Amino acid sequence: MYKKKLSQKILFFSTLIFASQATQVNAAGIEQLFSDFNHHLEKLEKQLASDNYKEACKTAKIASNLIKENLVKLKVIEPDYNWREIKEVLLQIPKDHC
Repeated sequence: MYKKKLSQKILFFSTLIFASQATQVNAAGIEQLFSDFNHHLEKLEKQLASDNYKEACKTAKIASNLIKENLVKLKVIEPDYNWREIKEVLLQIPKDHC
């Protein structure tokens, strides 16, 4: 009986540790996604400032696809951003310049 309770406790704590690690990995993944998105916006800003529209169009499409594919994750890290509106602005760049 004692061994059974002990193994149940070990299983319980193992589950908690695993869940905690999974949450940390997931949080790190979301932060990396947000960092990647910000990198594309900075790159886009420089490309537009230097009239490099060909590259700006590519970068805008990549950034808008990041939003499209990861909308739920991005809302977790920045729930107050209007991600759909940001995506629409990004999609407008290729329409206007490419």
